[in-house]
Amino acid sequence: DEEDEEQDEDDDDDEEEHSASADSIPPPPTLPAAAARPIEGHRADYGFVGSVEAEIRRRIAEDIGYGIR
Repeated sequence: DEEDEEQDEDDDDDEEEHSASADSIPPPPTLPAAAARPIEGHRADYGFVGSVEAEIRRRIAEDIGYGIR
C-alpha cells in the first residue's frame, strides 16, 4: 500500500510539470449571432431532407391506400 501511495504522489508531480496555463490555450471560435439562430418568422431551409421526408410520406400513403398522390 505504501508503494502505491508513493507511486500516486510521483504521478501527481508529473501532471504539475506539464500543465499548460490558461493564457496559452486560445478560446474556441464563435459563430456570429445570425448564424446561430434563424431570423424570427423564418425557418431553416432543409431542402433535400424535406424532399426525402415528403417522398417517404407519399410512399407510406400509397402503401396504406389512402389514394393521396
